[in-house]
Amino acid sequence: FTSLSSSPEEAYEWVGLAGALLLVCSSFAVIACIPYPKEFQAPSAAKEHFGNGFFRSIREALAFRSFRLLLYAFVLTMIAAQIPAALILFFVQDVLKGEDPSQYVLYYFIGAALGFPLWIWSVHRFSKTMLWMLGIGINTLFFFGVFFVPPHALSLFAWCVVGSGLGLGGVIGVPAAIQADVIEEDGDRSGERREGSFIGIWSIVKKLSAAVGVAGTLSLLSLLGYEPTTATEGNAGPHELSQFLEGALRTLYCLVPCVLNLSALYPILLLRKERELSCKG
Repeated sequence: FTSLSSSPEEAYEWVGLAGALLLVCSSFAVIACIPYPKEFQAPSAAKEHFGNGFFRSIREALAFRSFRLLLYAFVLTMIAAQIPAALILFFVQDVLKGEDPSQYVLYYFIGAALGFPLWIWSVHRFSKTMLWMLGIGINTLFFFGVFFVPPHALSLFAWCVVGSGLGLGGVIGVPAAIQADVIEEDGDRSGERREGSFIGIWSIVKKLSAAVGVAGTLSLLSLLGYEPTTATEGNAGPHELSQFLEGALRTLYCLVPCVLNLSALYPILLLRKERELSCKG
């Protein structure tokens, strides 16, 4: 757009025009390609009351065992994903003694971008629960390897970060596809549409999980006495951590997410069995 304009203001105008056209075209594409939702029976007058209807829909959404199992496993994996996101800058600076920690965040998303097309292709061809467990396995394997990366071995750490990013699509994206199946299954089972309840609960739990992962980890580090590196006149660069704090930071960054991810495998297996039984039924 810079080549089409003679000033920054004109470039912004081109960007706005392109964004507006893209939004209109995307809206028409969604209308043309996405099938219309199924028609279900209208709720009774008692169910339409805001108070009763709201709490009833939330209660019945959580009463659906497949959704509870999905939500429980998703919470564990979300907390596991947020912990390294909160600690990567501290880990690179004070444990690996590296500079410019932000570049490794970029490597993580590069790995995720490389893996997402493969996960999207696979989700239509293979069992979604198995793909979810595969994504957790890939992510966990590389994070466990990071625990043994010695200081200054930044190239090895970069490869581990890219590898863990490859599994991110399976950890984060596949559960959303399973959620869509669970919502459709609930509609067939109950004869009612409760997408709002499921997606609302999902969104709230997702944000709470992120808050627990970030705030809980940083609070724990603070209680342990950890202070991040601050570049001052007398201290430029990473400072030496005690053996205890270095071990604590390695454990929180590498092992705790691995434990949470592996803990999610059991409810995913239960979810797989539950969905197999519902399909046979």
